[in-house]
Amino acid sequence: METQPGVPAGLIVWLSGEYGLVLKDAPDGLYGLVRWDTEKAQDTEDWRGLWGTFVSMGGRVLEEFEFKFIGPDGSLKKRDKPHKN
Repeated sequence: METQPGVPAGLIVWLSGEYGLVLKDAPDGLYGLVRWDTEKAQDTEDWRGLWGTFVSMGGRVLEEFEFKFIGPDGSLKKRDKPHKN
């Protein structure tokens, strides 16, 4: 796992009832872009350089969590289409 001081890429996080993942894609080298576990195609929030604020607002780091809508790389999981009878 690549790291930036204090915020490893791939970190599972929680804030205000939402679960997310710190993305590995950081072209500027500063990690902290969080992909939230929602069914929206794009649901990221930029916490780069604001990690202290994230934590002071109650943000937590989790050991593990099974995401409902996103995969381990932060991409949206493919949904099964309902079958027609």
